[in-house]
Amino acid sequence: MSNEIKVRKYGFTLPAQAGMDDVVLDLARRWGADAFRDSDGTVLSDSITSLGYDIYSTLCLIRADQEWNRAHPEDNQQKYLYSTPQTARDVVMEIDILARYSPEQYRIDETHAYKKYWEVINRTTGEVVPVSDWDYADGIVTVRNCTRWHVYSVNFLVYQIWETTSMYNHLTNNWGDKPHQSGVDPRKQATREHLAMFLDKWLATHPDTDFVRFTSMAYQFPIITNPKHETLYQDWYGYLDCMSTQALDEFEAKKGYRLRPNDLVDDGYFNSTDRVPKKAYLDWIEFIHDFMVEWASQCVNQVHAAGKKAILFYCDHWIGTEPYKPRFQEIGYDGIIGPCINGREVRRIADVPGDLVKELRLYPYFFPVDLLDKPTFQAGGDPVADCRKYWMWIRRAMLRKMVHRIGYGGYLDLAVKFPDFIDYLEYQTKEFYGM
Repeated sequence: MSNEIKVRKYGFTLPAQAGMDDVVLDLARRWGADAFRDSDGTVLSDSITSLGYDIYSTLCLIRADQEWNRAHPEDNQQKYLYSTPQTARDVVMEIDILARYSPEQYRIDETHAYKKYWEVINRTTGEVVPVSDWDYADGIVTVRNCTRWHVYSVNFLVYQIWETTSMYNHLTNNWGDKPHQSGVDPRKQATREHLAMFLDKWLATHPDTDFVRFTSMAYQFPIITNPKHETLYQDWYGYLDCMSTQALDEFEAKKGYRLRPNDLVDDGYFNSTDRVPKKAYLDWIEFIHDFMVEWASQCVNQVHAAGKKAILFYCDHWIGTEPYKPRFQEIGYDGIIGPCINGREVRRIADVPGDLVKELRLYPYFFPVDLLDKPTFQAGGDPVADCRKYWMWIRRAMLRKMVHRIGYGGYLDLAVKFPDFIDYLEYQTKEFYGM
């Protein structure tokens, strides 16, 4: 790889896979690819990376070193949850606070002073229960002096012990007994220093990588699941998973007031994007953004120092980067990639300010099922119909505002089992280049 990477403005990124060299070369020719990428769970062979194509390497720093993560569980990322609202039938009641959530995904924070960071609320009146009237032990909050027939719930902190994207990929692909991965918080100083050292070592051991595809940075949009791994709540733009006791304390020092747990729990609505945000939540967004600009800039500088380009995947752990805020330009990304299923998502990437290479990662993703758990690249799936439908919406939007690149992700060995899909992508890519 030369020190000066030349970026071809219009191109196609192909998800390659070790052991499929001949197939990769054939599809690169048919689809007009100029770049290869890996995906979560795949690697590129030396024979592929040495072909002269641009190489995109995915990197999720917060889960990249599981040995470190397991040794530092106190640095796992945190979030607020709230217990199932429960009606008091007597003056004393017990609430099993984690009952409706996945114990594989969350662990109750029993490290920090719960009476400082949690709260119990009488949901009937909206009043906060005095801390002297409740206690916690072994997963149970006991509330005293209850008003009969009033509804109570607890806003409490957890550690996320199964990182969201890894959890989704694990369950979707039936990875069985493969170890669960956790994510760490770069706000914690020891972890931040370790991630910086890890990134330098990673860059040194990936000489063929041209573009570091950060997928993404630190904080995931929230997906909350129940014990059956069913989704209870999801918000692609939510600022719930960037929590820690340290962040709460630093917020108070910076903003001059302390957030209540309910400022983030929002009576169970979790400040969903379709709600009018309150001042406290807007302040929280700004606070997280300031931190992310600073930390992401450090990561990008390390990438540039290694003679490589830095790309942001505007999904998964994108929270806090905020590409439409002016300070985003300070980070110094060379490009931005966004998943795209319709015209709105085209414009979400195409309209980002700045001199960035803009790429759409199209659907269907090369996984057995789609985001709604509908068969895609397995028996009963029709990836051509899905792709044609999405492309109809995407193409119209691109005629109004063009992007520089398109591509796909996932497991190529699944896609090649559907030859009609392979043929359709040849048509699609030719149409893209024609635009």
